[in-house]
Formats: sequence, C-alpha cells, structure tokens
Amino acid sequence: MSEQHGQNERQQPAVRKNASDSAPKTPVPAAVVPPAPGPKKKPRPTGLPVRSLAYPEPVERMIAEFASLPGIGPRAAERMALHILRAPPQAASELASAVMAMRQQIGHCAKCFNLAAKGTVTGVAVATGEGEAAVLCAVCSEPSRDDQQMLVVEQPRDVLALEQLKLYNGLYHVLLGRLSPLDGIGPESLTLGFMMDRLAAAATAGRPVREVILGLSPTLEGDATMLHIGEMLEPLGVHISRLSRGLPAGQALEYANKTALADALEGRRRV
Repeated sequence: MSEQHGQNERQQPAVRKNASDSAPKTPVPAAVVPPAPGPKKKPRPTGLPVRSLAYPEPVERMIAEFASLPGIGPRAAERMALHILRAPPQAASELASAVMAMRQQIGHCAKCFNLAAKGTVTGVAVATGEGEAAVLCAVCSEPSRDDQQMLVVEQPRDVLALEQLKLYNGLYHVLLGRLSPLDGIGPESLTLGFMMDRLAAAATAGRPVREVILGLSPTLEGDATMLHIGEMLEPLGVHISRLSRGLPAGQALEYANKTALADALEGRRRV
C-alpha cells in the first residue's frame, strides 16, 4: 500500500504557481444598464405661431405693482389686475384718480405725525414762521383734548384703533415705526426728536405733559423702543406708563402662553 501511494504521488504533475495567482483579484463591475428611453415628443407642426405663457407687458406691469403691496401675493395680484382689466374704463380712471388724490391731499400732522387731510375740515392749516401752512390732524385741532397726556404709538392706524374705543381724551404722538437695527431703523429714523421738542415746548408754555403712555406693540422691537424712550424721558421727570398686557377676554387660563401669564400677573389690579 505504501509503495502504491508513493507511485501515485510521483505520477501527479507539479502545479506551477504564478505571481498573478497570489495577487487579490479585482471584482469585475456589473454592467450599467442605461435607463429606458422616455416617450418621444411629437414634433411641433410647422407653420403655427409659438405661444407665450406670459401676459402682455401692461398686464404684467400691473400684476408686479400689485404684488409689491404688503399682504398681496402673486395670485391675488393677478386677480386684481384682471378685475381692473374687465372693469369699465370709468372704474379704472376713478381708481387712478383716488390714488393720486390720496398722495396729493394727505400728509402728516405737524405736531403728532398722524394722518391729516390738507384743505378739508379734518385738517387745520396753521401759518408757520417760514410762511408755509402746517396741517394739524383732527385730534390736535380739537381744543377739548387733555394736552397733559401723550400716548405714543407706532403708526397712524394705531390712533384710529384707539379713537374708536372713545376712552382716551389726550394727545398722541406717532413714531412712524419702531427700532429695528436688523432692518436699519435707528432712533434717527423715527420721530423721537420731534416728540422731545413737543415736550420741551409744552413745559415752556406752562402746560407740561404729566404722563407719557407707551402704546407700542408687545414685540422685541417694541420693547426695545419703549426702553429707549424711557431713557430719553428719564431726565424730564415725567411719569411714564405703558398699556397693560395679559390675558385677553374670553380666553381660558390653561391655553395662555407663559409670556401672557407673566404680564397678567405683573399687571394685576385691585378689585
């Protein structure tokens, strides 16, 4: 048996190893299957005009003008422009006339910077030293107003909202904005300097303002503006207050946020 086994080993040919056999084999990448071709587009028939998806230039201009207004999106601007296009020519003329009349006849009050109509019963023209006519609003031209109270607001629309309550009988001062450094609105962009001039003139005339009420929006910019106004008014010794904040009427306590609850707790009053 041992002799036969030795003969079998001698009869087996020696296998010669190549250097390439010992090297690691690189895997063959799989064949990339190209995507299936999509449906072929039908050729456009010759002789037909190429249609544009845009409106004519005057309509596109009107849509762009409406879309630049605050709170008006592209779809709403498109509907407004097409409505004017379908309206009678007289309606379009009246709209254009109303826009021009508002720009020409409405200005800011010379005292409080509220809106004032020039040459109407809601605006009183007062001759200034330079020979020009300064227009006063309906609030500043009313003699029964308490001139020792001043309520500071951001915009003329805030004056209208407060006047509709018929609870306040003092004067107003409109800042025409609020401090917002990120938007480039600083103290020089507001009417703070005119407010200080009004307070100084009232003190010189013997009717100093006793209280300045800050009626600004309860936002980060509004709070920063109130803080800045408080620092400006501190040397004058005038009483400074702000509109109360807290829980709105009809809202359950459990649904109020933490800021409203904190303001309501701080602004509590005796019953």
